[in-house]
Amino acid sequence: MSEGALVETWEFKLSQPPSALWPLLADTNRIHEALEMPRYSVVVEREGESRKLVAHSGQGARRLEWEETPFEWVAGQWWRFDRRFLKGPLARFGATLYLRKSAGGGALAQYALNAEPNGVIGKTLLSSGYLRRAGDAFVERAEEVDAFLSGRRPTPFSTREPGRLREARAEIDGRAAQMAQSPYANGAAASLANMVAEAPISDLMEMRARRLARSMEVSERAAAEACLAAVEAGLLELRLIALCPRCRRPALEASRLAELPATAQCRFDGLTFAIDLAVNVEALFTPRPEARSLGEGVFCGSGPMTAPHVSIRQRLEAGERRAFPFTPRPGGYRVWVEPADARVEWLEGDGAARISADRVIDYQGGQFPAVAAAPDGVTLGGDPGDGAVVFENHCSQPRLISLERRAWRADALTAAELTPLQAYRDLFPLDAPQAPTRSGRLVFAAFAVPAPEALFARLGDIAAAAAIDALAARAADLARARNGGVVRASGARGLAAFLDAADAAGFALELKTAARMALAEILTDTETPPISVGIASGRALALKRPGGFDYSGLTAAMAERLAVAAAPGEVALPADIANQADVAAILANCVRRDDSLAIDGVDEALAIARVT
Repeated sequence: MSEGALVETWEFKLSQPPSALWPLLADTNRIHEALEMPRYSVVVEREGESRKLVAHSGQGARRLEWEETPFEWVAGQWWRFDRRFLKGPLARFGATLYLRKSAGGGALAQYALNAEPNGVIGKTLLSSGYLRRAGDAFVERAEEVDAFLSGRRPTPFSTREPGRLREARAEIDGRAAQMAQSPYANGAAASLANMVAEAPISDLMEMRARRLARSMEVSERAAAEACLAAVEAGLLELRLIALCPRCRRPALEASRLAELPATAQCRFDGLTFAIDLAVNVEALFTPRPEARSLGEGVFCGSGPMTAPHVSIRQRLEAGERRAFPFTPRPGGYRVWVEPADARVEWLEGDGAARISADRVIDYQGGQFPAVAAAPDGVTLGGDPGDGAVVFENHCSQPRLISLERRAWRADALTAAELTPLQAYRDLFPLDAPQAPTRSGRLVFAAFAVPAPEALFARLGDIAAAAAIDALAARAADLARARNGGVVRASGARGLAAFLDAADAAGFALELKTAARMALAEILTDTETPPISVGIASGRALALKRPGGFDYSGLTAAMAERLAVAAAPGEVALPADIANQADVAAILANCVRRDDSLAIDGVDEALAIARVT
């Protein structure tokens, strides 16, 4: 260390285990706000082929600049960071937190701060007890987290009350009152208003519907609908974040589907990728500035909870080897290295991007293979033999190695999951991508009145048109209850979209019942409701038509083809969908007849089930 460098350490006990403490003590953005640390902005600087993140905060003589080197961590065990300053009173500043199980079931924590001064002002700062005060404050925040997890306090962190709360509250309450009038508010207007008015800034930067569902104790659909109703009322903003499929850093942001381009480029690794609503676009919410301005910058932009799907992230020097006592959960993993020459090669069956220079691991238990950064990407070695996860750097320069779970982070709501909801269709009917855009795997239920002329002949034009309109409205209600939505309904035909085949099957049966009730006055007990439904599952394209958002592609066309092939009162769907356990359970009380359907341009007929 240089002259004047200082290291301070703290060791303390907490009552909760490391697994419970980690999600909060690794959320450095929230902790730094609680510590009242200044916010900062980050820019990407390029020098030839190399790129680095440069952070800055303050202005004038108080301006600080440093290279934002990535945090390193092993999930559930430890994290650390080391800032190298380009401007300011310190030359370096770093922190490390270790958590390990204690004999009594809690945790033993060790926290350390280190700093090197830059000139006389830096030496004076460190000699004044700056590190000791900063570390004591962190320990207090950790004890608050422990008390929260133990049920001894209502919130995990103490933060300063927002400024101008009284003036802002009137604006917030007015927008919440407007939101409460929406059929999609789901009784959440007051809860969201309180959150916008009182929650810490770090909690409001990225509001996730799934996390809100847990805190408000409502369904995920109800939380997403409430957020959309808040957007319409001007309480919240929708943020569609296009994430680099490699490093998961935000590449661009839009407030509507119509603003998303066909492709995006990651500012950091330079990777250009196609926008896919299911693979790389996350839907977030944040308060509108008129309701509560959050200001600019982050409290911490690279801590472990900014990438909770990453189990291990380490920066290794050339030739370095590290072993970690870590047992991954079974499942799919991806290993990637920075920097590396990477490009998207293809989309896999699950819609995830396969990227050159990366390696995918299907881990089902036992010893995890050794991971090595090589000049051309990643290599996987044999059994390390020591019961640990091993990283090695075989390159001539330092490399950042990340081991991540391939599933998206648990709280992420993709744009492909949000846009089929009936709430989105009703509140933002004209919003749609400007060009056909991949939207992952969806299940479509196309419905039709097979012989509408017969219905018009029996009821007359006015009554028949009213009955068809009423059935379309009822279809929207039924689709909403099944976590989907009616994408289009024109005359005697319509198309609904769902994320799950069981929801589509339940919708189809309920729609048949709705048709019987709507036409009860003219149908005898033995007559079949004059409606047919076709169900198909597969990839979809979202696109804009004159009426607004719509879906296209083989799957949507197949659902419509099956609806035409179905007889009145019948649901037609591919046999493989009908045989799925959850779908078969819904169709258990129906009469099923197996059949085949010839498809133009396809040699083999499609095996289908006809259900009545």
